[in-house]
Amino acid sequence: MSILPRLASTSPQTPGPTTPPTNLHFSTTALERSVFDFFRIRMADPIDIMSPAKGWVQQALQLSLVSKAVFHGIAALSSANLAIASVSHAAFTGLTRPEMHNEALIQYSKAIAALHVQIRRVLEDQAPVEPVLLACILLMCFELHAENSSMALRHLLLGRRIAYKHLNARARSLASPVQRSNALEQLANAFDKLSFGSTLAENESIVETTPDSREQISEVTLHAPSNPLVNAWAQLDRLIDASTQLRRELYRLADREVVASYGDSLDKETRYCLATCTSRVVKAGSTVLTGIRNLLKAHDQWKTAFARHFASPDPQTTRAFQLLQVRHWTSLFTLATCRETHETTTDQFEPDFSRTVDLAQRYLAPWTAPFRPVKPRSMYGNGQDDRFCLEDGILPALYLIALKSRTSSTRHRAVEIMADANRREGIGSSTITAQIAGNIVRIEEDRARALTGSSCGDLDCGQVPEATRLADITRAAGDDLNRPVCRLVCARYLHESDGGIEVVEYLSKGPCYPYTKCAGHCLTGFNFEKSKGEVRYALPGLMRLGDTG
Repeated sequence: MSILPRLASTSPQTPGPTTPPTNLHFSTTALERSVFDFFRIRMADPIDIMSPAKGWVQQALQLSLVSKAVFHGIAALSSANLAIASVSHAAFTGLTRPEMHNEALIQYSKAIAALHVQIRRVLEDQAPVEPVLLACILLMCFELHAENSSMALRHLLLGRRIAYKHLNARARSLASPVQRSNALEQLANAFDKLSFGSTLAENESIVETTPDSREQISEVTLHAPSNPLVNAWAQLDRLIDASTQLRRELYRLADREVVASYGDSLDKETRYCLATCTSRVVKAGSTVLTGIRNLLKAHDQWKTAFARHFASPDPQTTRAFQLLQVRHWTSLFTLATCRETHETTTDQFEPDFSRTVDLAQRYLAPWTAPFRPVKPRSMYGNGQDDRFCLEDGILPALYLIALKSRTSSTRHRAVEIMADANRREGIGSSTITAQIAGNIVRIEEDRARALTGSSCGDLDCGQVPEATRLADITRAAGDDLNRPVCRLVCARYLHESDGGIEVVEYLSKGPCYPYTKCAGHCLTGFNFEKSKGEVRYALPGLMRLGDTG
């Protein structure tokens, strides 16, 4: 999840063709050269600054001239970045530009194929190992852009395993330390820094390679269920993936109805918001609805099966299960409420909200303490202090709780934990996510006080009427890298009147982007103001509230 602008130009057009580098050792297409140049010119420096491991970006650019795996890894990452439409939702994957998304998948496939060839050549002592390691990092970054942290973790662990295998082999075979590869040592160090703070990355059994098998050296497989943590991680990933696919199908059906009703009259942010809201009532086939019921049961079974392992004698395992419990709850909640139109139904989850915030706080405790700045810092900042973590799940859960809990103490606590976390999950910043969430909480609570006439500081969920609650919120980040603009498109069901959907918009300019030259001194933060009044939309087609079959 990220509300940061994509690293793309303000123009939505695909970059134009460029002249191929004169020293490139293989043929490429004009589009491949174009997206490669986009990475070189627009992405390389920001990624190097935001990455906890330094130097690998320049190494990748240098070796891309002779390594297809690295070149296509760069092209895949660049295409993935260009595909991001800077529109996101707490429960749905953001929109993509289809043409660049397809190109990203093509480049990813080429990078994987070239990586297999490179690995075989390394095993035959016909090629250096460094391009393999750089390709693993690039593919990890690609998966982070695709919001697939599990695959990103696999790429990282594979690269780290190969790096240390070669370091150990060279240490045994080299007579003089002068002959050691500094590049290899730097890359091994990069993998260590990229995996720092990860609970699952410390469990080497998650990834298994066969040293003597050329075909399987790049394969990532799960161990048998004898390892509870590995099994829980794998089973939960499958549950989350299946749940995501079902909700995407609901979104696809809803988007089709929205387009049929409103055509091109909507901008992409409003269309996305209406589609996510409409997905709650869109007519779906029995396969989807049965799938939802079965997956809800499967989520309960997962918790029952692994509950006895949640409190392990090993602190690292306990912390890993804390993360899995948070991710499990997020998946369960979004699935359980994906067909609800009354926001007051979320009040039954208030005990779960509080427990999940407790879990997140305990999980983050060893992470935040060593890196807390000496001087107290405002929660307003540009995210530059946020420390990278490969594993995701904490920020989406806290953000979701801030939006869906209507008990002030719980939702404000979720915001405060994010603001104090100094954490970057993939491309999502805890500092900036906290600012967005805090503003949404303020907006909704102000709406509740205005309608009820209450002057209470802290509100109980029972004091927030349905008419003041926002059901779906789309975040849209602008493309201005120096001063990003964040737009909130918010929708709710008009249960008190005709049952249609009401949309209202808020706009704010945010803090400087992490790699600008403000050196972390920008403390302006986000300040959202209503930019567009309430607009009512009839439900598309023949849909009616309560008819969700």
